[in-house]
Amino acid sequence: MERAGAPAAAREWLGEKGYDPQFGARPMGRTIEEHLKKPLAELLLFGGLEKGGHVVFDVADKDGAKVVLGSIVRGGPSA
Repeated sequence: MERAGAPAAAREWLGEKGYDPQFGARPMGRTIEEHLKKPLAELLLFGGLEKGGHVVFDVADKDGAKVVLGSIVRGGPSA
């Protein structure tokens, strides 16, 4: 089974970046598009997942200035 994952720090970052006190969760779609969907599309289009694996996104620094989306390929068929 293939799956996507995000550590707690990444989920917290997404909640902070995707919420605005004035507009609620309206910025969430734009945040997901910019930081998750576009990098995921690049992984898919340019062979980053051609052997399968898991996709994980994480925050690269404590200030949340950089988000990393990467694939982890595991050997053998998935159960």
